[in-house]
Amino acid sequence: MPAGEGDLTELFIRSFKCTGDVPPALVGSSVTYLDGYAYVFGGRALHSGKLSNDMYACDLRTYNWRRIDVGTAEIEGAIDAPSPRFFHSCTAFKHYMVVFGGMGLDTDGDAAETPVERTAIQDDRNQQSFQVRSSKTLLGDIAVFDTRVERWVGRRALDNKGADADKADADKGMQVDGSQTDAPSARYAHLSTLLGSRLLVVGGQDLEEQY
Repeated sequence: MPAGEGDLTELFIRSFKCTGDVPPALVGSSVTYLDGYAYVFGGRALHSGKLSNDMYACDLRTYNWRRIDVGTAEIEGAIDAPSPRFFHSCTAFKHYMVVFGGMGLDTDGDAAETPVERTAIQDDRNQQSFQVRSSKTLLGDIAVFDTRVERWVGRRALDNKGADADKADADKGMQVDGSQTDAPSARYAHLSTLLGSRLLVVGGQDLEEQY
């Protein structure tokens, strides 16, 4: 029997066989729970090293995964997906997922597949192999994913002033538009959480491993 929302503790003491588009093994992806689904975003593929900006959702009632097609066609207000990243944060707010920061590549999203530099190394069997060395960059942007329409949307969607905003929540938008001097610096491996309608970002480090 699949666990209901009141039985989520079972996820910590049992393993479940999943079906569908199960995500690959990832490093530094985010996993966020919202309304009976586990959302996995971003990360770096363990075997290929490719950086991702894919979004997956797992229905925790059926344990079925699917990769969400986040194309912008025919959805008003939809924007392009954020750049590939890992070690970012992702926080649930109403029906939105709010992504902040992380580590990315300073070239386009295909850089992990076509690296600018490859260094020859010797493996344990004395056979030549290659190690991908790609230039990394810190990210300090905010990206918003709307789980109702399954599209990335502009930050203004958090204001809840659109035509489809819930009346009871019209004055409870998330506060993310502070001045430039108040914005947290770009970082990765940080934590984020909600306090009321405020997104709090704590800790993390830069590329020089300064915390």
